Amino acid sequence: MASAPVINRKEPILSLILSFLVPGLGQIYNGQVKKGLVLLVAYFLLCWTCIAPLIIWIYGLYDGYTVAAAINCGEHQPDWFS
Repeated sequence: MASAPVINRKEPILSLILSFLVPGLGQIYNGQVKKGLVLLVAYFLLCWTCIAPLIIWIYGLYDGYTVAAAINCGEHQPDWFS
């Protein structure tokens, strides 16, 4: 008999807070390290443009929260470039 895979639950609010503090940190918390690092590097590389980091930051907030909630529902959330 095959057992159901164990789901490591994530706290969507914690992911949101981490993404608020450091862009990409919520994704890293969710286990999507590549995505988190891309967002973090893109944020700092594009700081001089003023608007791009804001867009990346807002996307990170949204994505961190929704991915954590999806993980808690048992949905597989692949990392970028996987």
